[in-house]
Amino acid sequence: MAELVLNVTPAPETAATPTLETPVVCSCGAGPHATRPNTCVRGHLTRGNQNARKSGVYAFRDRGAASLPPDVRLTVAEFKAQVERDRGGREELSAIEAARIGHLAEVETTLRLLASDLAQRGLTTAKGRVRSTFSKWLDAISTWERLAARIGDGRRARQLPSLSEYMEQARTSASPEQEHA
Repeated sequence: MAELVLNVTPAPETAATPTLETPVVCSCGAGPHATRPNTCVRGHLTRGNQNARKSGVYAFRDRGAASLPPDVRLTVAEFKAQVERDRGGREELSAIEAARIGHLAEVETTLRLLASDLAQRGLTTAKGRVRSTFSKWLDAISTWERLAARIGDGRRARQLPSLSEYMEQARTSASPEQEHA
């Protein structure tokens, strides 16, 4: 079979064409803009830019706990740990109970973000209408209540070993030096 040879001349490089030194940052193939972050040389917004993000709720959806302010992240982690302790400790939870507690912590996070938005922008808009954030906050409270009811609000004692199991465990964990003394 005859070999096909194409004679292709490279296109001249322009400012919009990336060179080997310029990394490609845009789907159009252009490199980064010299002065505008999150933009390519041709003016397109690059992947992962934050220019149009208006709400922290979407940041939480996309990036999880890393997008939360440190104080909210810590207080929600403390809340989750306290609920786990109230239910007898993490090792006493079934997989479903642990998942419910995780979902309760996520709803708690959402509630705090929505409440923060209401505190910053107010309950009503400039035209006097109630913000949609308020209805989302009420929906989140309903979800929180349903999850909390399924988890339970009472404390559950941690399961301790029986006296014979404890004595056996203490005997086997004692070092050989203590047994011969």
